[in-house]
Amino acid sequence: MCGIAGVLSSQQIQSRKSEVQKMLDLIRHRGPDGEGIVESPYGAIGHVRLSILDSTHAAAQPFVSDGFVLSYNGEIYNYQELKKNLTDRRFNSYSDTEVLCNALYSFGLDTTLKSVRGMFAFCWHNQSNGETYLVRDRFGIKPLFYAITPARELIFASELKSLLAIYQQPVNEFKAVYSVMGGLERDGHGTAWHGIYQVPPGHYLRFKDGSAELFRYFSITDFVNEATYREMDRMNQSDLVYQLDGLLRQAVDDMGMGDIPAGSFMSGGVDSGLISYYGKYTNPEIKLFSSDVDGHQSEAFHARLNAKAIGSNLMMSTYRDSQCVAELVSTTWHYESPLVVHFNAIPLSGLARLTHQMSTKAVLTGEGADELFVGYPHLVGGGMDSLLSAPYYLLDYIYSKLPGFKRFKEKKNFGISLQNSIRNASEGVFMDWLRSDEPDAYSFLSDDKRSKHIQTAVMMKSHLLSLLWRNDRMGMMHSIESRFPFLDERVVQFAMNLPHKHKVSFVTNPTSWKHPFQSGKHLVRLVASRYLPSKITFGEKKGFPVQGLHLLKTDDEFFKNGFLASTLGLDNAGLDNFFYGLDNYHRTLFGMVEIWGKLFIEGKSLEAVNDAVLKNFSYKLN
Repeated sequence: MCGIAGVLSSQQIQSRKSEVQKMLDLIRHRGPDGEGIVESPYGAIGHVRLSILDSTHAAAQPFVSDGFVLSYNGEIYNYQELKKNLTDRRFNSYSDTEVLCNALYSFGLDTTLKSVRGMFAFCWHNQSNGETYLVRDRFGIKPLFYAITPARELIFASELKSLLAIYQQPVNEFKAVYSVMGGLERDGHGTAWHGIYQVPPGHYLRFKDGSAELFRYFSITDFVNEATYREMDRMNQSDLVYQLDGLLRQAVDDMGMGDIPAGSFMSGGVDSGLISYYGKYTNPEIKLFSSDVDGHQSEAFHARLNAKAIGSNLMMSTYRDSQCVAELVSTTWHYESPLVVHFNAIPLSGLARLTHQMSTKAVLTGEGADELFVGYPHLVGGGMDSLLSAPYYLLDYIYSKLPGFKRFKEKKNFGISLQNSIRNASEGVFMDWLRSDEPDAYSFLSDDKRSKHIQTAVMMKSHLLSLLWRNDRMGMMHSIESRFPFLDERVVQFAMNLPHKHKVSFVTNPTSWKHPFQSGKHLVRLVASRYLPSKITFGEKKGFPVQGLHLLKTDDEFFKNGFLASTLGLDNAGLDNFFYGLDNYHRTLFGMVEIWGKLFIEGKSLEAVNDAVLKNFSYKLN
């Protein structure tokens, strides 16, 4: 994994090397092993390198060949297969970078994208005419931000901070306040800034003649096939177990690529335990990493059970809730969003730090299994209601406490009724994906069955994005690349056509008090039962829980004359009124937004914000 950045135009322009260098300086943590900038008549393209496969100069980036420049972040897992079809090309390295560059040149973008399997975000630039493509992988594993300036230049980067370093834009005040509900990291195409966007998953952007156009090359429901579904519906369960077992084993084997073998992030759960088990066969010396967190829900005991069954040593980082105050600012800086959805990003960062210290650069993870195979307890027994209902509590609270917020009524995008506009906008964050093609993809099913399968598609397009955001930022904070065998295209295709009866099944041995006679991820559990202890295989999902948001207390001084006060137009008395009666947990959520706002909107230094946090945040015991 690496970091990319660039400034390009459709017209020949003066050097942009210094600007790109400034961008790279802010994302060097993504690629500490090398750095390069290639100048084109139309601008400059940069790259910072995390060397995993072929560390020689022959594989260095940006990669230049046949008048094209490739700056690429990610891994192409089937690059050896693609290379066999490029017999007319000469190769000077054994990297996937050179294979991708040659495939793009020989077959074109559209054909190449149909063939590649992997995770990627890249820039493909034609030095002869300035035409440029920005491309993001099918599921949004790799981040890619961009903007088109008034001068009709294209700016892009792997992280927001890099882009903001040279292109300041006004903040979208609604999205900034709405971030208290976690909207930013779930959004696959927007950001909190006007004019700054993400290339959506499964899309590419073509920049030509000073304008940009997005094209979709993949949707998650492209994998849905009625004939495949019908065939799987007729198969007996043991055959499906055998098939999924083989697919996951192959995915792990493919993702073990690299000169430095991949380790594994392993909790006490079934998903990462199963992936780690397969990883042992790809790499007998695999290093397993886990985190021992505060509280009765620590997974340390079960992680050790997993490690014993796998037959590998387990390295454990330690996280105590009381240490979170000291790490709030640095984590938020790398996370680039308020820590309101995944506060466990803090112990995940510590886990990545330990992994880096142990000279491991890439890790396998179990992300994606819960979305694909219905693993979340609230979905196993409840269907779609909790997923599709936007969390209106805080929105209603903001509206009721802030008469001054009426100025948002004047914004054209929010209509004449503030409360309705807020609700509509929030629904958009959660339901935009549903308004595309999911219902039609499963039109061959009854309404009841169709809604259950739509659930998987929506989770893959919403909640999964927030997990990928977390894993990318916290891993790359310490130069660690995460790989996701459950997101191998063959596994995803299998899951998208797997009848729901094999995902959620009635059982007599309860796996959760929330749904005592139903088992989520049932087929995954049956696969894992071949290799892992029953306490793991049929254990309850815990989800890496930490209590920090519930145990933090924020002093009023932290908010005075700050980001939220300025955005909402509140003086000190208004702040007192705003927070009056608000419970500690939700008050802390606003504290997370304030930290993010001070860093990214007000532009205050990490040192200044950290000093303010240490003075105004405290940790309390239950």
